[in-house]
Amino acid sequence: HGKMQEEAIRYLTYFDVVTGLPNRISVQETLYQVLKEKQSCGAVLYFDVDKFKVINDTLGVSFGDNILFIVAEMLRERMGSQHFLAKVGDDEFVILLYDIRDRTAVQTYAKHILDCFAEPLKVGNRSIRIAISVGIALLPEDGTTMETLIKHAELALSRAKEQPDNRIAFFEQSMADEAYRKLVLEEDLRHALKNGELLLYYQPIVDCSTRS
Repeated sequence: HGKMQEEAIRYLTYFDVVTGLPNRISVQETLYQVLKEKQSCGAVLYFDVDKFKVINDTLGVSFGDNILFIVAEMLRERMGSQHFLAKVGDDEFVILLYDIRDRTAVQTYAKHILDCFAEPLKVGNRSIRIAISVGIALLPEDGTTMETLIKHAELALSRAKEQPDNRIAFFEQSMADEAYRKLVLEEDLRHALKNGELLLYYQPIVDCSTRS
């Protein structure tokens, strides 16, 4: 009985209940081992389902779970057994690519994954079209620590979601710089509000000829 409880706890710790895929803890530990073993090259591909919250809110959590299960199966079929797939958030997945050096090869791989979602998915008696976006961070040029690579892949994903014509984005340093500027601005505004440092001026614009 105790052994079964231990196994259940371990499963819940390292695996996603809906899809059966390894979870964020698993991908972090796997990536840590890759870096520890001085893996010379590779890529972190960070996927998510666009507008998944809308699907969940309108069609229900069970329908949303079915979507995630189907997406997981399609990713598993397309990714190849030599790489590592995990579900790391509500609708977010990560693929770790090993021993890929060429940027073009990584982009081709990502497009190959996205192409499998070109047709609507059959979920029960419904047919629904979904879109997947992917952000990519390359090892070692985009980071040599687990935290940095995942953070940079997430930043690239945010850029990919802003590009309706191209849902694939590679990390660029400007993304991190922009995220840092936004963080500093938000903190400065909170500080200014707390200390009453913002002043509002009303400046009417008048047309001299009409006085209006």
